Amino acid sequence: MAIVSYSKLSAEIAGPRLQNTARKISSEARLAAYETDAGRRGRSHDTEALESALSAATATHTSEDLKALTSLRFFAALMIFLFHLRDFDPSPWISWIPGSMRHGVSFFFVLSGFILTHAYLAQRPFPYRRFLIARFARLYPTVLASTLLLLLLPLNVACGQFVSPQIAALAFLAKVSMLESLIPIRGVQFAWNSVSWSISTEFFFYAAFPLLLMNLERSWAVKLLASVAAVLALFSLGLWLRLPVADGDRTTVTLVQLGYANPLARGFEFVLGMATYLGWRRWIAPLKGSASIWTFIEIALLAALALWLEFAAPALERNLPGPAWAWFYMSGSCWVFAILIPAFASARGKIGQALLLRPLVWLGEISFSFYMFHLIVMRAANFYVGDAAPALLIFALSLNLAAVNHRWVEIPARRLLRGDVSPKPAQTSPLAPVHP
Repeated sequence: MAIVSYSKLSAEIAGPRLQNTARKISSEARLAAYETDAGRRGRSHDTEALESALSAATATHTSEDLKALTSLRFFAALMIFLFHLRDFDPSPWISWIPGSMRHGVSFFFVLSGFILTHAYLAQRPFPYRRFLIARFARLYPTVLASTLLLLLLPLNVACGQFVSPQIAALAFLAKVSMLESLIPIRGVQFAWNSVSWSISTEFFFYAAFPLLLMNLERSWAVKLLASVAAVLALFSLGLWLRLPVADGDRTTVTLVQLGYANPLARGFEFVLGMATYLGWRRWIAPLKGSASIWTFIEIALLAALALWLEFAAPALERNLPGPAWAWFYMSGSCWVFAILIPAFASARGKIGQALLLRPLVWLGEISFSFYMFHLIVMRAANFYVGDAAPALLIFALSLNLAAVNHRWVEIPARRLLRGDVSPKPAQTSPLAPVHP
């Protein structure tokens, strides 16, 4: 039997021809195994170990290709921070922050589909169990820690919603079990740590990801259309049930709440990200061009995004009819992000190169914790200090709490749940779930 040493394997896969080398080594190993008696009885343990190491090394390599998108995650989280700041800071400049900043969550969903497809498209067979364990280990410790931290605040502040104790208890159970996206009640979805509804939604995307990834290069259009059909079916059901489009009652099922956190309604954004990756790989990544050209493209797209969020999106929201407004309210900017992400994925312009700077990458690494804790800081500051708490102080406290959670909760708990007791520091990369 041919023997391929691990050191040789590491040297091979580090080269620029990663994919071709990986397929070649894997094929040669299988062929060698089957040429022996052990190979005739089935795949040898050596071959399985080789392919396992190869898969892990391939994932590690591809994680470095989209490093700029790690930094981009922080700016998506910052959009949500600014959106929530409108409720806690009466400063005049806050009025300039558009409500469309809520579409930062849509940014995460599109980005998640893009990066996970990049990381796992070539993996055969798909490591489903390992994938779900890794995603759970990445998300749940911070979900639990942020929810439990709220228990230190008075109930009305911690819950964040004026609801009955029964609804508050139901919401708490839904939060700690990550199932709130299935309960279309505002008093449940937005209670306690309101932002965690998106983590619940995202985890359902992970559960469906292997099916969505299957034969994606041939079936992406069908799956994209199917995700659109799911949105239409859900909203059609809401109209058939004569649900109100929106309502101030926190226990009333509305058209908005029926779709806002529902994985079926938000799945289009995730699948759009997956399809966007295929388009980027086929048409954008091979493009040539100077840094100046790509910088111009980056600036133009960022300017277009700013104009869209500040003027165009709010104007459309004011004029769309009920059901169309309900969808646009939650997902109306997803197509803009699907254009923006491929332009920054390869970091060819000056702005893209700036996203590779270590401080920005670090902000991207802690962005999930920042996303999960910023609203808690806002509520606590508002309760203890009132409107006197300046926005910069809230931002600084949120950032520091995020750094502490990332270092002392997120990373150790992830290692523990994944069974990784290695003392080496964890390397956060775009392969991590793309929620901030």
